[in-house]
Amino acid sequence: MGDAFTAQRLRPNAEIIDLENRLVVPGFVDGHAHVIGTGKALGQVSLGGAGTVDQIQQRVKARDIEQPESARILVFR
Repeated sequence: MGDAFTAQRLRPNAEIIDLENRLVVPGFVDGHAHVIGTGKALGQVSLGGAGTVDQIQQRVKARDIEQPESARILVFR
């Protein structure tokens, strides 16, 4: 947290806007990922762009052929 003197020293030409005692806070973007969940998602079959049941079945069957030892096949859209 800074003070007005330091702000003016660091940015002497900055525009000053009187907010009449209102508070302004920066917007925060929480761009984090849960590492384990992200890793698990890499092993799932993507159904994005699959427009028919046949396309979905083809993708699931392809995974079954690639990893026949899997107990189940997880998908996401």
